[in-house]
Amino acid sequence: MLLRSGVKQGDVIAIAAEKTAETIASLLSVVRCGAAYMPVDISYPPDRLRFMLSDTNCRLLLCSPEQQEHKQTLVSSRVEVLVVKPEDLSHAEVNMEEARRVHKARPEDPAAIIFTSGSTGVPKGVEISQGALLAQNLAMNQSRPLSSSDRIVQQTMLTFDVAGNEIWSSFFFRSTLVIVDDATRLLGFENFLLRNAISVLFITPSHLALLSPPACGKSLKTLVLAGEALPPSLSDRWASQGRALLNEYGPTETNVVTSCKDYPCSKFPSSATSIGRPLPGVVALVLDRHMRLSPVGVPGELCIGGDQLASSYWNRPDLTSSKFADCKLLGEGGAGQQSRRVYRTGDLCRWLPDGKIEYLGRMDNQIKIRGMRVEIGEIESKISEEEDVSQTAVVLLQDKGVSTLAAAVVLRGKTWEEEKVVERLSASLPQHMIPSLFVCLEALPTTTSGKIDRKKL
Repeated sequence: MLLRSGVKQGDVIAIAAEKTAETIASLLSVVRCGAAYMPVDISYPPDRLRFMLSDTNCRLLLCSPEQQEHKQTLVSSRVEVLVVKPEDLSHAEVNMEEARRVHKARPEDPAAIIFTSGSTGVPKGVEISQGALLAQNLAMNQSRPLSSSDRIVQQTMLTFDVAGNEIWSSFFFRSTLVIVDDATRLLGFENFLLRNAISVLFITPSHLALLSPPACGKSLKTLVLAGEALPPSLSDRWASQGRALLNEYGPTETNVVTSCKDYPCSKFPSSATSIGRPLPGVVALVLDRHMRLSPVGVPGELCIGGDQLASSYWNRPDLTSSKFADCKLLGEGGAGQQSRRVYRTGDLCRWLPDGKIEYLGRMDNQIKIRGMRVEIGEIESKISEEEDVSQTAVVLLQDKGVSTLAAAVVLRGKTWEEEKVVERLSASLPQHMIPSLFVCLEALPTTTSGKIDRKKL
């Protein structure tokens, strides 16, 4: 189907992110053709979607019949829309000899373009190569071995990078992938896990906190947590049930998982903020501001190297060169210099004496909302476009494990129409990036150096 549509090596193909067998088949087919898949969410504002399609020079959008009605608002005239129906898969005729001639896989070929929030006000695409995808899954399987007898639930939207873990883990190691719809995920998820004998669950800590260990069934043996800090009380509750808990860390630019901390059975964490040890093949460096190695116990920026690294930010050579750096380190015994390409995470960390890494916080204003990475600067940029706003600052509020975005605004005049502001923000920002609370102030608090004092907010 894709070959007949003219898809060739190096193309970027958008996939409307529904959790269906057709979506999974579309994703695998795109990569098999040597093209890169780019997940898009039709609930995102049209302006944001059009930017993603234009920025990647996307030529084809795959969607379901139900999503076809949105195509006029989603795409420009240059993007072809291909509707994928269930019968297309059941009646598909594949000429494997032709498929093999079309693409001979190379490690450097792009496999995926995953967009994340951008600090300048526009999202940025992260390019993941086929070689990085393979290296990542081989490394992950050494930390959490899977088999053909495992059953993995696919519950995460394709636009969230954790979905790649669910999908690719099952296909690399021939596990069964069981798709859950959104309605069941919200109501009746425990029963779904029980009925389908799910053995491996990828989940955020905030979602796991809503589930009861006994209600999920005895088949559930492994919980893979990511996207948020894992509270000790939550790990205690689940690990005491005899399940293995894996707390994984890693940004999209390092292909999601960089390090892993294992809480098997009743062994509880000594440090609530430990993110474990690097995966096999992953190079983790804690560097000072001069890009020199920090001693054990001394905080520095966590920089990640290895074959699993993303290739670049799509169409952003300036950002690529600033975030993906060549780090020169002395070899063993102080002999010679070794140059290694690393990604600068912006995470403040330090090595613990036991060889694990402790996460201490961010060095910038990046935050996480429901496990999804958000750049505060992108939200503030959009709010600042309002004519009546002279200054704004967005902060993350935490209350009993619930995260909420709040925006403090300083007005030029006396008028403030919050409903209309939220409506305009909805045209360019996804729902999870729109503040739930707006507070009008006469001035924003500042530090002695004149910077916005976000702690006081």
